[in-house]
Parts: sequence; structure tokens; C-alpha cells
Amino acid sequence: MLGLRWAVLGCSATAALLMTACGAPSPSATDAPPDGRSVESPAPTESPSATSTLGPCFFAGLAFSLEPRRSRPDDEAAGSIYWDLLVTNTSDGSCSVEGYPQVLLLDAAGTRIGAASIQEPAAGTTPGEVPLDPGASAYSLLRLTPAGPTGCPEVPVSKIAVTPPGGGAAQRVATPTPIMGCADEKTQLVRVGPLAPAAVSF
Repeated sequence: MLGLRWAVLGCSATAALLMTACGAPSPSATDAPPDGRSVESPAPTESPSATSTLGPCFFAGLAFSLEPRRSRPDDEAAGSIYWDLLVTNTSDGSCSVEGYPQVLLLDAAGTRIGAASIQEPAAGTTPGEVPLDPGASAYSLLRLTPAGPTGCPEVPVSKIAVTPPGGGAAQRVATPTPIMGCADEKTQLVRVGPLAPAAVSF
């Protein structure tokens, strides 16, 4: 009887061990890839931050004016004239301007004199969006070459016509000092810099 009892207990223990072994969960295919490489969790995606960009200023909400500047030391002998063209936001809301305005020289009757302005990037100035709060101004540096050395017929200039970047109607602005233009429409006398938040220093 004693031998039989030990045999029964031995079988029970063996069965228990077998049940424990069979009941243990086996690693699933998702626990590790078959080739043994580790599985990296996908990086969390960041939600894009909201960016606000000011809308462009409307022509009706802009005013143009000219301020004389001293000549650069290396341009004094050439007689070049410099003016700051101010583009001022006269509207009640903030907006932005960007790029190069276009300038034409006009005589007293409002007739175009010479060729339209060409763009002249200023050293250290990168064209870009210039935000303007109500009453704030952007600046474009104008460089005017004297007409005399060109040998073309000279015509007095009393105002300029300014077209904002992107086109639109031109606005006439009186010149701060009298200058002479060239009657030849192919002769280039005016160069304009990009609009910037402050006047170019030189």
C-alpha cells in the first residue's frame, strides 16, 4: 500500500509539472521578429504649429513719400543722388509689403521721362516680407544717376510715379530736390532697392 501511495503521488507530481509546462504562454510572433532584431516604437508625430502670416497691404491703404539722403562716399564723384522711398501703412489694420517697387520719373505735365527703374539689391539686405502696423513704414533706397554724363537731352523732373510690388495703380510723389531726367526712354537713371523695415545705412 505504501508503495502504491508513493506511485500515485509521483504520478500526480509529474502531471502537475506537465500541466505547468503546457500552460505556460509561448512567445508570440509579435514579441520579437523572426530574425531576432529589436522592434522600435514609432516616433510620436508632432502636430504642426499654427503659423500666422499677414495679408498683403492694399494699395488704397498705402502712402508714399521721399526723403533725401546723403551720397555714399564712393559715389560723390559720380554725382549720384539717393532718396529713401517710404511706404506707409495708412489703414486701420496690420498688413505686409514685400519686394521692389517700380519708379518712373515724370515732368511737370506728368509725362514719363526715361526708362523705368531697375532693381538693385542692397548689401546686407535680403528681400522679404515686411510687416507693417498702422502708421509704420517700409523703406526702399533709390539711387539716381545724373543725366548730364549720358549726353541725352535733359528734362526737369518734378515728381515720380511709384507702383507697389506686385503691380497696381501708380501714385505720384513730389521730388524732395530738383533733378534732371533724360528724354531718351532707353536711358536708365533710377535704381531701387528692396523694401526693408528700416532705412539702409551707409
